[in-house]
Amino acid sequence: MIRSMTAYGRAVKRSPTGTLICEITSVNRKHFDLKALIPRELTGFEPKIRSWLAPQILRGHVVLRLSIQVDPAQRVLWPEVNEAKTYLEKRRRFEEELGLKTSDDAIASWLLSLEPESKEEEVKDGEVKELIEAAFAPFDAMRKSEGEALRADLLNLIDRVDHHMNQIQGQSKGLKKKIYERLTGLAEEFKLSSSDGVFEREAALLADKGDINEEVVRFKSHLDQLKTMINGDERGIGKSLDFILQECFREVNTIASKAADLEIARDVIQIKSELERMKEQVQNVE
Repeated sequence: MIRSMTAYGRAVKRSPTGTLICEITSVNRKHFDLKALIPRELTGFEPKIRSWLAPQILRGHVVLRLSIQVDPAQRVLWPEVNEAKTYLEKRRRFEEELGLKTSDDAIASWLLSLEPESKEEEVKDGEVKELIEAAFAPFDAMRKSEGEALRADLLNLIDRVDHHMNQIQGQSKGLKKKIYERLTGLAEEFKLSSSDGVFEREAALLADKGDINEEVVRFKSHLDQLKTMINGDERGIGKSLDFILQECFREVNTIASKAADLEIARDVIQIKSELERMKEQVQNVE
């Protein structure tokens, strides 16, 4: 199944630590590239996050955001009474030695300004993994949905390209004769003649070089490959699709240069236009 590289997913989970939020976004890129935006206290999870996501996302620039919102009810009251007493005794000894005296309000303000030791519970591996999996579910669903739309559009474009190539194939059946007659006609118009038949042989050789049957067969084979891959279950086909499209461009350019025919040239222009659209779409395929 085709997956798009453009997607978004979000999940929220309540835990003893607070409210955990995870957002995953991605855009197209040639390789898998993860940017993890996570709080300082969760930086140790980054290697694990990468190992969790790498098998699931083969290509794309992925941004994962993790945040923790500590609920007011879960915040630890600071300072606790016993700790406050300890700090206060130290301060009073300090004041006595220096002969200082401060008001109760000033002491209370000072206590509240002290940095507390961390009292929050640590976030566990299982909580983070469960949160990321919950965010990944809608993220992957969007990739599949977008991928299905890409599949339908690509198949439609392939059918249009195939139609124009069938037109070219039909026109190419009399192409060698048409080229030969055009060359011999020019010879008669300019009164060119050769008693030993050299001109006729050269005209026949040029006409044979204008045969595009092999290119047409290879081009149609490439289209069949594209259809098979797009309709298949293999993952990570974006690079392969892009390569086959390059081969399609090469074949159709050869057809245009060899045929030198106005009707064929018109169909070639239409094919190249559709191939460009396909190339743009393939850039979003994982």
